[in-house]
Amino acid sequence: MKNILFLVGFLLLSFGAFAQQDDAQHAIDVKMDKCIEEDGSTSGMNQCMATATAEWDKELNKYYKLLQAKLSPEKKAVLQDVQRSWIAFKDKEIKLINVTYGDMDGTMWTNVANARVLEITRARALQIKNLYEDISTE
Repeated sequence: MKNILFLVGFLLLSFGAFAQQDDAQHAIDVKMDKCIEEDGSTSGMNQCMATATAEWDKELNKYYKLLQAKLSPEKKAVLQDVQRSWIAFKDKEIKLINVTYGDMDGTMWTNVANARVLEITRARALQIKNLYEDISTE
């Protein structure tokens, strides 16, 4: 059990390391950290991560639409194709995460699985946001 708690703690702390952008955490990460501080139970952490994942998904969609609006029709078609491929990848990755962690003993493994899904969504949201910001500075 101590190993599981260590692993989950490590995963959650690693979000802090990945969350650093110009020495400031993203508001979604700050909100999730606060949520987990308020309810650090397995169920509470799962709920906090589910909320954060949904917020990262909204962030992804927001910047995807902003990026689309900046692109020429040809570039927009490439973005749409890549995004469809990413969604297919994400769906398959979530399936792998669920089959891998779903049979493991202990409720803490749901936290690990949810952290992995959050990590995938967060990373893509930041990629799209960075692309948008990069082309907006030209």
